[in-house]
Amino acid sequence: MRKDIQDQVIRHQKNNNISVIISKKSQFKGNLVSIWTKKNNEIIVTNSYYKDRISQTYFIDTNKFITEYYILSKYTKWLNKLLQNNSIYIKMKDMECYFQPFGYSLKCEIIKNGLNFSSNIENINKFKELKTILSHVKNIIKRIDTSGATTITVLNEIAYQVEIGYAPIYHIEYDKLIELDRRMSDHSE
Repeated sequence: MRKDIQDQVIRHQKNNNISVIISKKSQFKGNLVSIWTKKNNEIIVTNSYYKDRISQTYFIDTNKFITEYYILSKYTKWLNKLLQNNSIYIKMKDMECYFQPFGYSLKCEIIKNGLNFSSNIENINKFKELKTILSHVKNIIKRIDTSGATTITVLNEIAYQVEIGYAPIYHIEYDKLIELDRRMSDHSE
């Protein structure tokens, strides 16, 4: 690492009370792991599996353990065509899906009591489970365009719109998305 970048990293760690234990070590192809602590009694482990990422944080003082899974997709032409300059945000129990013209993602947050770090195998299995859910949601979103109405008309029926910056974001509760899927299925038969 270049000296100036290394100095910058060290300054950042000191300013944020971070002590790095392991920094970006690979356990197998496509994996990077980092482990660090913060002076405010946190232990943090991050793992990446190619483009997917997990962050596990243990708060010593409160005995809380938060696991956050992030799944990111690549650009898809159908999504860009469907959404144009709009975005869709879908809220589920402990998950969020976000669809934008340039791609889509899923974030899952699980809060537990006690120390509860998970292994690579457990993480990979959880990612498979989450990708199945994301695929199901993606397929519903993909079918909106084939419902006979414009995307915006359908979104206005089931979502509330929030203006942030230059493009609206349509917030949809998962239950309403499932209702829409049932209605679209009824019309296709």
